[in-house]
Amino acid sequence: MFWGKSKSDKRAQKSCVGREAGQRLSREEIQAQALANARSAKENLGDETVQKIVAAMEKQQNSIMAKAKRDIEGAEVNKVLDELKFMLDSKNP
Repeated sequence: MFWGKSKSDKRAQKSCVGREAGQRLSREEIQAQALANARSAKENLGDETVQKIVAAMEKQQNSIMAKAKRDIEGAEVNKVLDELKFMLDSKNP
């Protein structure tokens, strides 16, 4: 039955290749793995597709920032100042 299994069996299965359960990857190993994943994805997708994805992500990010700027510019000055003061006061108790 399901309550008879120990949880340590599941952790051992999820450990990284070449690592024992409980050991973590170092920062450098994680970065190297991420770069390798990015390179392989770029090779599989092709440079043109990756550039399209990057352009779409930048466009989306810029549109969010542009909307926020328009909202702030369109708001009343005193209201914006009050909100900024409130945020600073709540940040520094």
